[in-house]
Amino acid sequence: MRIAGLQVIVLVVSVLLLNQNLLAEPTTRPTDFTKGKWSLTLDGAYDGEFYPNDHISFAIGELGLNYYLWDNLSVGAMISGYAVDNDGPGAQAADLSLVLRHHFYNRDRLSLYTDFLGGMFEADERVPHRGTYFNFTIRTGIGAMYRIKDNFYVLGGARYLHLSNAALEGVNKNPDINSVEGYAGFLFLF
Repeated sequence: MRIAGLQVIVLVVSVLLLNQNLLAEPTTRPTDFTKGKWSLTLDGAYDGEFYPNDHISFAIGELGLNYYLWDNLSVGAMISGYAVDNDGPGAQAADLSLVLRHHFYNRDRLSLYTDFLGGMFEADERVPHRGTYFNFTIRTGIGAMYRIKDNFYVLGGARYLHLSNAALEGVNKNPDINSVEGYAGFLFLF
């Protein structure tokens, strides 16, 4: 067991040392996402529930506006429209979320980031059908942006989504949804 752990450490260190391009300084400007800039995001997503019932899905369209408080760290808001394939009648919903995004790796045209969204969700039907019309959402994940031209990026990533009403109407009306979403879209920096 101890030898296997040592082998993993040696393998990781070897890969990092052999591929110095991963550790090298960027060859162009260090970041496009500098303090004081704004970004406008337009994207689409698809979520499939993986727990507890595995049969609810969401198609999502989103529009977001972020402000960079510091280099590579932004805060903003996102409004999302949902089409819900529910375990009862289908539903339409809207979500307003606070967004935090951190670009942790920038090189040439590529930026890797992580984000966190916390929001309020209101639907025209109960979601899930044993739940409530109003819910809270938490989404977090990783993504990548690629600059196509100055201030214009394509983006894509994956997020975990948790939807719950936090037992506002009691424990019996608090079924939650856990899903994974894939998303793709565009970002304009100004």
